[in-house]
Amino acid sequence: MPSVEVVRIVDELNDADQRIAALRALLSAEQLLDLARYYNWGDGMAVPQAISDHPACDLGVALHLFELAEGTVFLTSPERDWSCQHEWAEFCRVISQRILSGHYATGIVPFVSAFSPVQCLKLRRQGIPEVFFSPLVP
Repeated sequence: MPSVEVVRIVDELNDADQRIAALRALLSAEQLLDLARYYNWGDGMAVPQAISDHPACDLGVALHLFELAEGTVFLTSPERDWSCQHEWAEFCRVISQRILSGHYATGIVPFVSAFSPVQCLKLRRQGIPEVFFSPLVP
């Protein structure tokens, strides 16, 4: 169950700017992950982007954000025109580049991909870097 503060951010604050201001007060990577999981991603990418920009966002949280955003769809279709989903595509581009460049440090949040072994094999064959679906144990 998410913390009271996470529930307040998602359920009581309707304005993206208010949500972002409130999430900046969160102190831990675990709270950021709870928010990412509890957040309605249909409400836009401003909150996920703010989570990825937060100083407490570690590699585990970033990988969860990437998976929650279905970032592998973006990576496996580089030639596709994403103009109708620009905000989502830009989020996927930025977070994938940050993950690959080592922007996020390994912290306290573990990551285990929801992909099956067969799906992981297909992603490998498509040239998707293994960091996006390999387990991360801090």
